[in-house]
Amino acid sequence: MKTRLYTYVAVAGCSMIIGAALLAQVQPAPDKPLPAGQPTPAQPAVDPAKVVLIVGENKMTAGDFNDFVAQLPPEVQMMARGPQKRRVAEDLVKLKILAGEAAKKGLDQTPQFKKQMDLMRENALAGAFFKELMPTLVTDPDIKKYYEEHKPQFERVTARHILIAVGGEKNTSDEAARTRAEQIQKSLTAKPDDFAAIARAESADPGSKDDGGDLPPFPRGQMVKEFDEAAFSLPEGQISAPIKTRFGYHIIQVKKRDMPPLEDVKDDITEQLRPQKLEAMIDELKKKNPTTLDESFFGPPTTQPAQPGQPGQPAAKPPVIER
Repeated sequence: MKTRLYTYVAVAGCSMIIGAALLAQVQPAPDKPLPAGQPTPAQPAVDPAKVVLIVGENKMTAGDFNDFVAQLPPEVQMMARGPQKRRVAEDLVKLKILAGEAAKKGLDQTPQFKKQMDLMRENALAGAFFKELMPTLVTDPDIKKYYEEHKPQFERVTARHILIAVGGEKNTSDEAARTRAEQIQKSLTAKPDDFAAIARAESADPGSKDDGGDLPPFPRGQMVKEFDEAAFSLPEGQISAPIKTRFGYHIIQVKKRDMPPLEDVKDDITEQLRPQKLEAMIDELKKKNPTTLDESFFGPPTTQPAQPGQPGQPAAKPPVIER
């Protein structure tokens, strides 16, 4: 879901690509880590106007350095704000020295360099626009509307099950597994309180049997289709008939259904809607800026895969039921 969004986010850091590349190339081996449990020493506050780095006539203040660090990839930021701050500064000195030498040779006046700078400028501008747009791209009314229109997908079930596997270590036949599952279902219908004990004794699901068959809460679409349909249609407390899946036969009992409040899924909905809203906005901008792609050069348009309709709310899946 987030892959397309990351494509847009990436442009924000493109203006630092040359510097980040150099830093990546010359990174030394990491310093010896601090002993476990020992926190990184706190850095004393520094006047942002204080000059902290000089290369020839070029001066950099503490504030300039902090602004520079803020534009770097997260992993480099960690270096620059931690125990490797000096090493990052030394790499920055190398960058400035090499850039200065390139300018003396007039390399900044070549057509290739100018094209590269034009592209970097466009990347930086697109990133700045996206950063400004981000906070208002998805509104509270958008989020509430999506929540109200898609409530079924947010419903969660808390259930437990007993799996009688077909095949497996015991090489159980389909008929034998079904017969045993029917016997268990009949027994539990009479004595539902025995569910946990029977699950511990007979279930073939290693992820839940020790917990009496209990599964973490899960949303629609997480389990295999047959299990999912049964779990979301069973009344609470009722013992299901044996449900056949590719793993074998399941006896299911739904313990609880719940609907998370809007606040609990607000961030998920925002992440779901943001790339869609951005695409819609770009489509509108395209209408104002007609574009043409030569199909003989670029090929025909490709069909984009549909965005998944369910915001990320994955609960841990028991291994035996994963899709």
